Amino acid sequence: MVQRLILAAVLIAGLAPAFAQSPTPVPALPDTERRTSYTISASQCTCAVNFALYGDSTDYQNWVEVWLSGVGNVAFNDPTYGWTITSPSGPIGNLARPITDAVLTFNNPQTGTVQIVGARRPRRVSQFSENTGVSARNLNQVITDIVAMLREVWDKINDVTGRVIVGQPGETLPPLPPATSRAGQILCFTTPGGQPTTCPPGFAGTGTLQPGTGISLSGTNPTVISTNLTAGAGINISGSTISVTNVGSTNVKTASYTLQSSDCTKTVQISGGFFTFTLPAATGFSEGCWIILKNGDSWSGGRGKALAGAFPSDFTNGQGILWPTQAGAVKVVNGAWVTIVRPGRAKLPSGTITIFTDFANGTDTTGATDGLVNSASAFKSLQNAMYVACNEFEVNSLPQTLLTFFMAASTTDTTGVHYACPSIAGGQGGAYITVTGGTNATINTTNTDAFDVVTGATVSIFGITFAAAGEVASERPSDCLRADYGGRIFFAGGTFSVCAGSDIAAENSGNIYIQAGNYVVEGNAQRHFFAATGGVISTDYIAVTQSATLGSNVTMATAWAQAVEGGIINVPGWVALLGSFTVNGTRSGASTNGVINTNAGTTACQQTYFPGNVNGTSSNCF
Repeated sequence: MVQRLILAAVLIAGLAPAFAQSPTPVPALPDTERRTSYTISASQCTCAVNFALYGDSTDYQNWVEVWLSGVGNVAFNDPTYGWTITSPSGPIGNLARPITDAVLTFNNPQTGTVQIVGARRPRRVSQFSENTGVSARNLNQVITDIVAMLREVWDKINDVTGRVIVGQPGETLPPLPPATSRAGQILCFTTPGGQPTTCPPGFAGTGTLQPGTGISLSGTNPTVISTNLTAGAGINISGSTISVTNVGSTNVKTASYTLQSSDCTKTVQISGGFFTFTLPAATGFSEGCWIILKNGDSWSGGRGKALAGAFPSDFTNGQGILWPTQAGAVKVVNGAWVTIVRPGRAKLPSGTITIFTDFANGTDTTGATDGLVNSASAFKSLQNAMYVACNEFEVNSLPQTLLTFFMAASTTDTTGVHYACPSIAGGQGGAYITVTGGTNATINTTNTDAFDVVTGATVSIFGITFAAAGEVASERPSDCLRADYGGRIFFAGGTFSVCAGSDIAAENSGNIYIQAGNYVVEGNAQRHFFAATGGVISTDYIAVTQSATLGSNVTMATAWAQAVEGGIINVPGWVALLGSFTVNGTRSGASTNGVINTNAGTTACQQTYFPGNVNGTSSNCF
């Protein structure tokens, strides 16, 4: 109990400096539309929002909408058009509101007109304390936030120059029919009354006939109805006879295949290995020709199918693979192939799906492999494999898909991993993504972290050897295993070789959970455990020991365990198994509101709990 009170006091003390800094006054709200527009070309924009943002938390996608000409309202996590909101003043979660220097940045270069539109989602997750005074600044912030949301609604709905259909003053417009009733209809207005409703296509409201596709009208009383149908893909016309041939049949292949004009109006299916659909130029196909392409394989032992030739650029998510069970369709329109059915993300079944990497034999060339088989059919780097999954897959929620990335034995990946995919579509709960490998599978990097998880991504990892040399962007030594900016890692075993920075590091609200089992430390580092700026390293609180076994004599240049700037190392039940080896360096150190908790007491935390030959002295270690 005493230890908990001490921990709480230390954490409260760490908040004092933040409260001591007075935020700037809340600016007045300009009488202008909360919208900013830019025209960009092959640019990520990095554009000033130019209006104050009052949103709480860090879900900036609920503060603004981003519109891109030719695309529409784009989601913040779209794989092609995704975007972020940042501030040069610091992490947006730490800044006083309002944020007046917010910046929009696309994840990929874009071209067109960009509009940033205020669209704050109303909510109030906290209240002023009862029976206490409220500062003018706090009142200004809350009231201006409310007025800003009202202005956004006024711009969108109430202003007659806005973005919706409105009636004249004094008029009342009824709601439209239900979606199921108005599907395929057109907007029209009643006579008399002029009320909005929906009508069938071609309806003019007068009872007169309207010509449709393939129909022409001539003369009056009587009106002659004529057809001007022409033969096309699968349609034959002979005199007054119209016949449809080969529509809906399936052309089944078990090898790579080049599509033919005879495949128009058919489904072409390829089953078996990693084969290729090749689509020739549209010049050899009739106008209106459509073809459905299907991968006939299941995910159980199946393979992807490469797409080559004249496929439209929007047919896939960028990898150029038609994954198992997927289908899509293309059509000739104005002499060119267009996508009429996009395969979209590949829906993975429940159970375990394994993606293989092999740095020695695999390839990261787009469309050259699917990674579903090892060796030469594997992806080259773990980084590429994980981002292909992020961009291409949708996992099954219940029962959950378990996606495993497996590194080939005795291979060394020198690219490393910087994983920032918050969630693959359909992902639920904890670490449904697992990284592991065969014997002596190694990640060994220079001037970058070996394995870094950020921005809310969650990964489970075990069975990998880590090594990292040099510095990250000339700012800090490279870490072996790192969780940063809300990233989470479940670590269940592996080996730490030489690390320029820390073996295990958690910063900026990153979390690393050391799960039951044993891992090996056999190389020098600055620290074994390092937690800072709200980062947490912890054991999983179950009645099984988590242990580190030394594989050689090692030196920790700073300390075996170091917590600073509000970082927490919370490792009850963790044990160091030294064997015949020794550790040179300080055992523990905690400063600037960092805390180390072992549940063994201050003396043990300083002198015996962690290996080393110099005792720690911090009272924040207990």
